[in-house]
Amino acid sequence: MRARISSKNILKKCLSEMMDFNFNKSIESIVIDSRKIRHNDIFLCLQGNKSHGSDFIDEEILRKVSYIITDSKTKGDKILNVDNSNLFLNNLATNFRKRLETKFIGITGTNGKTSTKEFLLQMLKTKFNVSCSRGNYNSLISMPLSILECNENSDFCILEMGASKNGEIGKLCEIANPNYGVVTNISESHLKGYSNFNSLIKTKMQLFDYLSNNNGTFFQNLDDKNISVKNNDKLKSISFSILNENSDYFMKNNNNESKDNRKVLINDYEFVMPHHSKSFKYNFLCSYSIASHLGISNENIDRGLKEYDIPNGRGNIIKKNDYLIINDSYNANYKSMTQGIEDLNSITKGKYNANLFLSDMLELGEKSEFFHSKLGCFLSNLDFIDNIFLIGKRVVTTYDAIENRKVKKYYFEDLNSFFKNFRLKQIDKNSINYIKGSRSMHLNKIMEVFDVR
Repeated sequence: MRARISSKNILKKCLSEMMDFNFNKSIESIVIDSRKIRHNDIFLCLQGNKSHGSDFIDEEILRKVSYIITDSKTKGDKILNVDNSNLFLNNLATNFRKRLETKFIGITGTNGKTSTKEFLLQMLKTKFNVSCSRGNYNSLISMPLSILECNENSDFCILEMGASKNGEIGKLCEIANPNYGVVTNISESHLKGYSNFNSLIKTKMQLFDYLSNNNGTFFQNLDDKNISVKNNDKLKSISFSILNENSDYFMKNNNNESKDNRKVLINDYEFVMPHHSKSFKYNFLCSYSIASHLGISNENIDRGLKEYDIPNGRGNIIKKNDYLIINDSYNANYKSMTQGIEDLNSITKGKYNANLFLSDMLELGEKSEFFHSKLGCFLSNLDFIDNIFLIGKRVVTTYDAIENRKVKKYYFEDLNSFFKNFRLKQIDKNSINYIKGSRSMHLNKIMEVFDVR
């Protein structure tokens, strides 16, 4: 990862105060990956799972960098020592943030963080200068780097906040000091780092807790029962919903008679959704509520919607060689998996045969077998699916639970087995093919069988 620094003077002031050292050389970026180092960078050496960043210091790196900061015992020209590199990064981002007049918007939740962030970016930049985290830079390492990339002239900075274990959202809030925040939704995913689901809920809701204690504004999804909030005089709460007309921002279909109609109304203003997906609508509504509250006109929001491109692997619709493909391979949990499959029904409408390419849902901890079996039961009750291709060691449980005789099901232990045994002639042309799985399963590679690049 390489954080490009635009506000260099602020960064140097923070570094000089923290280390009692005169940082007088040019600084272009802060880098934690030795392979991405360029001239005039700072190489911040962190402890990884298998090695320490300082293990990769060589003559070429020393020639390129302006400084090296490390908590190892490494000595030498350009090398500055700290007690703990990870803590130093967090403190540096905290101090950097304090010097900015920029308003920060924090986004957390189980699903939709990146899509909501990208939506909101398109909307806000029609009126304001906006910085935002790149990709899914949302951890205790990558989010501080995103803060350091923030331009001091930005009116707003949008940050994703992710957590893999208890308490991490609270720590991210202490660093970022958000003025606004939203929890997109909360479901049972990434449970591996938590003692139970309630622990995960409490961690996600730490964003609400922080805003409550710091005169912030919280945007509440009224349709998620796991997002419950208490009234607080220090907090301004803005609600959005597809189910509750009493919300501040309410979305409804403009023509309920047509299942294929993508026209929706938000507080009586019409938008045309480019996709049928329910999750797409929720992500848009969530972003809309923030942008509208911050003064973006409906016309500019509509313009942002038309200019929006779905991030790769998050539901891109691609037509190739008469096959319609939905690439939703970026990540998966039970809720997003079932929602994505249900959305297919509004797209197929009897016009397409539907095929599913699904892989393991990871990081579910001790509930892994339960949710994979539950997925199989869900698939058994569908009447618009022709073929289901299951890939991974955990989805064998899903395979065993599918009892729909009208559906052809296939199981492959891994991608190698899939590529060796799958034949494109197994599915019809003019079919719709939905690809969904956890990111580390690399299900995006399945696109190759359709000759999609």
